[in-house]
Amino acid sequence: MPVDIRHLVNKLEQSRLLSHLKSHRTDAKRISKYYAPRHAFNRWRDSTEGQLWKETQFQKTKGLCSGCKKTYRSVSNFDIDHIKPLIKFPELAIDIDNFQLLCPTCNSKKGDSTLSNEETILYYRQNPLNLKQIAARLGVGIQCIQGKLNASEISFVDWSMQKDPIGISWNSVFEDENIHFFPVACSIADGRQ
Repeated sequence: MPVDIRHLVNKLEQSRLLSHLKSHRTDAKRISKYYAPRHAFNRWRDSTEGQLWKETQFQKTKGLCSGCKKTYRSVSNFDIDHIKPLIKFPELAIDIDNFQLLCPTCNSKKGDSTLSNEETILYYRQNPLNLKQIAARLGVGIQCIQGKLNASEISFVDWSMQKDPIGISWNSVFEDENIHFFPVACSIADGRQ
């Protein structure tokens, strides 16, 4: 085959491959977008199941906003909010235990943070030595806990399977029978990074 024809054939094959790759890239983006946490939540929210959950919660809370504590007359006055923000906890996108009803004002103010004080139990293999490490394990900025927590005042508890406070086999999760944990209560409304 002459060099010019071979060059043209190679160019044509490369062009076809490029077109094929672009097509796959477009498909991959479309599929990725479909399964993205926000889109998965939006599909659930708009589904019959999501609407039923919202109506049921509205009845349970008697129209009370979890944020401002104002009472509203219509379920349409509420947004389904992720207690643990979707951007930071995408695995909880459609976990109904992570939902609450908020009025649009409170939902907008809350944004990607939590509303109020929360207690967090941290499971890990070694005790944090300073506030920076504690903040990292909490997933908050150090400014959130400075002045609120003193590393020397936190009592770390050595926890074993025999003292399992919530009945979960952490051995199967961490492959370690001795896990340390401590509860921390602090306002982290503005401290998440």
